[in-house]
Amino acid sequence: MSTLPPAEELADGLGLRLRIGGAVPLDALTLALDDLCRRADARDRQTVAVLMLGDGTSGGPWPGDVGVQDVSRWERAVRRLERLAAVTVAVASGTCGGPS
Repeated sequence: MSTLPPAEELADGLGLRLRIGGAVPLDALTLALDDLCRRADARDRQTVAVLMLGDGTSGGPWPGDVGVQDVSRWERAVRRLERLAAVTVAVASGTCGGPS
């Protein structure tokens, strides 16, 4: 399983940013999204969660060879993001493919 760099703090301290490219495997993206939500929930102030989408690369057909359990985990992570108490902003730039 490959990994995705964790969400980084925004320079102004108001939130977190997660960069998602087109070659991110489903399992790595699920873990990164769960981590972003966990960290946003743990903050004691209003938070902005920024998803930076697209890096111009493609890892082939996405999500690739995954099982029902992988898809179930992904769906739970997306539902968690949808219910997050933070303001969520998605920024698409350049070529977006796969997960972005």
